[in-house]
Amino acid sequence: MDQVKTKVNGQVFVVTKGGGSVKLGLLGIHVVGQREFPAIAKRVLQQADTSQANEDLLKGLAGEIQGLIGKVHPSYATTLKQIEQSVLERLAAEARKNLPESMLFSLLPPVATQTDADGLFTIEASRTDWIVARSQRLTGDTTERYLWVLPVGEVKKKLLVSNDRMLDADELIPTLRKISPVESKPVAESSLALWASEQRTASQVALERALAQAKAAQERAIAEAKAKAEAEERERQRLAAEAKAAPERAIAEAKAKRLDWTGSALRRAGMKENTITRTLTQGGNVVAWGDNEKGQTTVPAGLSGVVAIAAGGSHTVALKSDGTLVAWGRNSDGQTTVPAGLSGVVAIAAGGAHTVALKSDGTVVAWGGNDRGQTTVPAGLSGVVAIAAGGAHTVALKSDGTVVAWGGNDRGQATVPAGLSGVVAIAAGDGHTVALKSDGTVVAEGKNISGQATVPAGLSGVVAIAAGGLHTVALKSDGTVVAWGGSSATVMPAGLSGVVAIAAGANHTVALKLD
Repeated sequence: MDQVKTKVNGQVFVVTKGGGSVKLGLLGIHVVGQREFPAIAKRVLQQADTSQANEDLLKGLAGEIQGLIGKVHPSYATTLKQIEQSVLERLAAEARKNLPESMLFSLLPPVATQTDADGLFTIEASRTDWIVARSQRLTGDTTERYLWVLPVGEVKKKLLVSNDRMLDADELIPTLRKISPVESKPVAESSLALWASEQRTASQVALERALAQAKAAQERAIAEAKAKAEAEERERQRLAAEAKAAPERAIAEAKAKRLDWTGSALRRAGMKENTITRTLTQGGNVVAWGDNEKGQTTVPAGLSGVVAIAAGGSHTVALKSDGTLVAWGRNSDGQTTVPAGLSGVVAIAAGGAHTVALKSDGTVVAWGGNDRGQTTVPAGLSGVVAIAAGGAHTVALKSDGTVVAWGGNDRGQATVPAGLSGVVAIAAGDGHTVALKSDGTVVAEGKNISGQATVPAGLSGVVAIAAGGLHTVALKSDGTVVAWGGSSATVMPAGLSGVVAIAAGANHTVALKLD
């Protein structure tokens, strides 16, 4: 009976020192079965024991070399001091590793679900399964880290995951040993034979030790590179799967919360000053209103099964559940002429006079106005998980967290900052581009005449972004909103909180609350 999977509801939160509580939204929840967790724990413990043995070995080696320096000829002492420095540097590197936690999360199965803005989640699990999660929160100048490894057990109403059940860093290894006891630790062989008893010169000992260290370092580098490559491939596959499932998931979540509209339909509104287009979906049907000079709000008769929408300067695009597109409105540059045979689409974006589609295989297709190169997709572009379209430029987010941009670049909006990585979301305004990083910080570049690309100092904890005509908006994990740039669109209602989604038009801002 313990193996029967049932639906389990839970909530992740931390209790502050003042007695209040903070809900941890957008937190990944791993579910690990009773049979597979002992094997994972055993691998982590073996790696941790090996790391400790390496550290002990290096400490002993450094001590032995120090003892030799005073016994050998001065010409050899310099070489030994250099080797000692190399050993001490490697010892410091071993001590800095956060190996057990990093190794554990690299071996876990993919995230089963994510918490919503209130820290709520639902999983399919049995009583003998385990839940593993981690998070961090910035409080003043201090970063608080949270780690949970706990069994599902008997859940009557709600599984509460709070800081009274979390593990400290030094509690992880004892917890894993209870799950999978390791018989014995690896034993490191003696690092340095007695050079006197073997009748070898100090220079021979030093040379052999240097060669052994070089070989060990090479083997470690190969193993670390292999582990990193495997972890990156798992992450790429996870992001690709999430991107493919995003439209269906968005509709399911919207129905469950009884929302009348999905996501970011307002975001592209206002690419032209006189455009006030609004588009929403109701049960897969589309409703549009506002400026209809070019037919952009005249929804095609019989259109249904829509899972995502986008509004451009004067045209509208709809993504259907079968992966095909329908577009209407202004077509002066071919922006509503969908390429023949286009299918397998999982996301769409609409710019000033062009349209962009992301396919399930991670490739991008673009059409319409190309006077600035905005529809000329870079050759070989793949692994894309998100797209955005600005006034005359296009942006793509890849599964490895890097960004590619092309098209109009008169204000630097298509110039990706050197070294930018770890990006999880993108947005494109009329003439600027915004990127959200995995650490909750924001990067912006491009047109800045109203300060729309000047990110407020110290901004962190951001979970969503939007870019308008002359302003930028950020949603924080605590449900508050920060906006900068054009003045009229950045003046927010006093006390605004509990926000779960944002959108930005040419000169206005919209926030969605769940109350």
